Amino acid sequence: MIADLAWHQDADSRYLDAGVQVLELAEGTYELYLRQPPAETRRLLTMLLSNCTFRDGQITPTYHQPFDIIEVMADCVEKNKPAARAGQPVLQEWGG
Repeated sequence: MIADLAWHQDADSRYLDAGVQVLELAEGTYELYLRQPPAETRRLLTMLLSNCTFRDGQITPTYHQPFDIIEVMADCVEKNKPAARAGQPVLQEWGG
């Protein structure tokens, strides 16, 4: 029982560390893209994107997990900026 508890606590810590690393990567992706050689740029894009479509002169990306969740959250925050300034919760639909 104690070994199971220790295993779960360690797994929680690893999960949190991985989440922080994903967010740090997402935050610095643009700078990485700009300064990497072409082979590394391709590798970065392959890691982030699962597919892209081009229609009517517009490129629409489809992201791999967990980057797809970051995109949804960024869109949600962007749509709710005026509400946040008015003192309302920014992510109302995530309020449970």
